[in-house]
Formats: sequence, C-alpha cells, structure tokens
Amino acid sequence: MKLFWLALLLLGSCQDYNSNSGDKAKFGRVILDESDPNFRQAYFIIQDRCVSCHDHKHDKWADFKSNTEWIAEGLVIAGQPGGSELIERIVNTGQVSSNMPPGGSPLPDDEYNHLVKWVTEIP
Repeated sequence: MKLFWLALLLLGSCQDYNSNSGDKAKFGRVILDESDPNFRQAYFIIQDRCVSCHDHKHDKWADFKSNTEWIAEGLVIAGQPGGSELIERIVNTGQVSSNMPPGGSPLPDDEYNHLVKWVTEIP
C-alpha cells in the first residue's frame, strides 16, 4: 500500500501546471519564431498593450507566435503596414478617440513605430 501512495505522489509531482485550468498556455514558457529580429519585440508590445482586452478567449491572434500566423489570418501584409489591419486599427494620430484602446491613451510612438517597422521588414 505504501508503494501505491509513493507512486501516486511521484506521478503527481511531475505535473508543472494545472492541466485543467489552461495555466500552461497562460504562464508557460513562450516559444517565438526567432527568424525575424523585429517579431520578438512586436510580440511583447502586443501582449502588453492589446491582450488585456483581446485575450485568447475571443481573439485567437492573441496567441500568435510567428509572422506566418499574422499573415495567414490576414491581419498583417508583409512590407505593407498601410494595408495591414493591425496597423490600421492602432493608427497613432495622437487623438485618443482614433486609437486603440477606445477611450484610452494612444500607443506610445516608439511602440507604434516598432510595429510599423516589424510589418515593413517582415522577411
């Protein structure tokens, strides 16, 4: 009987996240496509500024970890920030009502410019 409890204890201790709660997806190690040096910073800008409202529950792009996913979804067009839906939705005009988030402060210029650079230079 002791062997049973020991085995159960050992098996239970191997789990690093609560598999039923989605903790691993939310808090696990992020593995990003490293083929584009601009993507990593763009990913973290989007995570910091957008995902609090556009989470993985209702906007699947919140979990995109590569250029390919953004392009396949039609949210960015490589080399064309002006035609990319993502950039059009966060147009940084300096007027609060025309930016994301609605009614909030516009995305800081350096972050907006990096997202434009990312889309412009997607390999």
